[in-house]
Amino acid sequence: MTEPVIPPASAVEKGIELFLAVLSGSGAQSLSVLAKQAGLPTSTAHRLIGAYVRAGLLVQVGRGRYAPGNRLAPRDERAALIETSRPLLHDFALTHNVVAHLGVFEGDMVTYLVKARGETTDIWTSETNQLEGYSSAIGKILLAHLDPTSRAAYLATGPFVAFTPHTITDPAALAATLQTVRAQGFATDNAEVDDNLFCLAVPVPRRKEPVKYAISVSSRSRQLMALTLLPALQTCAARIGASLPG
Repeated sequence: MTEPVIPPASAVEKGIELFLAVLSGSGAQSLSVLAKQAGLPTSTAHRLIGAYVRAGLLVQVGRGRYAPGNRLAPRDERAALIETSRPLLHDFALTHNVVAHLGVFEGDMVTYLVKARGETTDIWTSETNQLEGYSSAIGKILLAHLDPTSRAAYLATGPFVAFTPHTITDPAALAATLQTVRAQGFATDNAEVDDNLFCLAVPVPRRKEPVKYAISVSSRSRQLMALTLLPALQTCAARIGASLPG
């Protein structure tokens, strides 16, 4: 079916309506809903939104789901990151039946900003709670991306407490592990916090700024150590990172 031709003036008005549809909704909305509210064919709305995303006026927060971008509605970085990452981590956790986290390093600890759980999987972590950095996958990522002076200061507080027989407690061994983590772009927790818990983490990349956040997935299954979820996790992190300024 041939799409109706929209006169130029009407196209501008409908493009504005597309923004209003985003701004007036409670949270991100699907592309089909946005198109209907703006009175646009879905394909036209898709092209317009693509341009808005490239300009930083909108941000994609899920498959066919969008929210106001940082240039359109500047917000506190952490609050914006939480809003953007939550639906992505929720979808990832449900799809792969894992527990997903977003974390930041502060006060020599990892603070969990977002937690999303799979259909049948859960663990004892919770949002706003903190965990030691040296023993967790997400902590190793964030430690590996600290500036050398801050990382050296952290390592100087060791030797560290062993939570399981697998916990890395020697500062020199941890330093070597962090060097490997930085080079390979991911970290694992192979039963280092809990005898029956396995985690995989990657950094949330930024175009210019140093890495400040990371995401991880956790499971009671050792199969997570096979790294089959690594490409999908890196893609998820890249989508989250695209919403950050700098």
